[in-house]
Amino acid sequence: MRPASDLPRGPRRPRTPRSFKVSKGRIILLVIAALLVLFVLSARTLAGFYVELLWFDSVNRGDTFWAVLKSKVFLGAVFSIGFAIVAFISLTLAERLAPADLPEGPEREVVERYRMFVGKRTRVLRVLISVIFGLIVGVPAVAQWQDWLLFRHSKSFGVSDPQFGVDAGFYVFRLPFLTFVVDWAFAALVLVILMTAAMHFLNGAVRLQMPGQRITKGGRVHMSILFSLLAVIKAADYWLQRFELTVSSRGVVQGATYTDVNAQLPALNLLILISLLVAVLFIAGIRWGGWRLPLLSMALWAVVAVVAGAVYPAVIQRFVVQPNVTTRERDYIARNVEATQRAMGLDNVEVVNLTADEATAADVKASIVPLSDTRLLDVAEMKDRFA
Repeated sequence: MRPASDLPRGPRRPRTPRSFKVSKGRIILLVIAALLVLFVLSARTLAGFYVELLWFDSVNRGDTFWAVLKSKVFLGAVFSIGFAIVAFISLTLAERLAPADLPEGPEREVVERYRMFVGKRTRVLRVLISVIFGLIVGVPAVAQWQDWLLFRHSKSFGVSDPQFGVDAGFYVFRLPFLTFVVDWAFAALVLVILMTAAMHFLNGAVRLQMPGQRITKGGRVHMSILFSLLAVIKAADYWLQRFELTVSSRGVVQGATYTDVNAQLPALNLLILISLLVAVLFIAGIRWGGWRLPLLSMALWAVVAVVAGAVYPAVIQRFVVQPNVTTRERDYIARNVEATQRAMGLDNVEVVNLTADEATAADVKASIVPLSDTRLLDVAEMKDRFA
């Protein structure tokens, strides 16, 4: 009789994998631990927040504290949500415009691996990327709460600047925040363009190493619209830079001087036209195809920005203004003096002519003490300043 060890064994039962279940108690403990860690990390910030609140309450200005806090929350939310929405829409379009068939090439493997890794979670990925970058880009906007409050509660001074005829309140209340918004929009759109280009590459719409067409028609249309918007935003930036010339410090006095008005301002106007032309060419390229003309116009734009925006004003200042400051800057110095008098409340001073007898040597000797405190203008110094 054969021993039991020699008998053939029956088929093994397949092992059923153990399902790893997380109990509700463990989930609650993990949540509590995460909240404790978050509290410890933010304890100093919360303490500073509470101390500041107590200080404002101690001087009966709690309303100011909450107004500032609301402004910060509002700015952070608006800019973060705004960027997240724009980024999500652009990434969604890039996903929808992905080609169904991929030609053979070294980039096909990258696209296939990306699609295999993401699977059906593309929407979640787009939302996650948009929210994360939205917080990164939008939260720093809370630092502009003072400019926002000035913009929101802007007033008119009833006095217009002599160069553009704009009320002085525009420069105090509106221009700083508008400048920030335009600069932020430009930087945010650049980031959106980079994110969109990366998404097109991962979806196979951009084919850098494949022969033939480097980008699909849908991808070209999408990127052309984004570049066109970028050029329009830059045109708005140039437009606001025109008004910033009124606080220029290039000349002998504060404000728009000879070089600003006769060199920098025409250069900015030219750059506005060129940037709008670039935007139109990108849109026109959608119909006629190709980016050659828009890219050439962007190269021209860069050259004009350097030559007309920086080199030409510097040449005018050095070789036209400095050799004859008194003549070139006379009108602009008068503007500065007039604005200073109005700001200091000295524009309505009554001028009275006084007559005096000719002083004799005895009069000077008798008044030697008060005359010793009389300030004398240094002719050499005044000549260097206004010559």
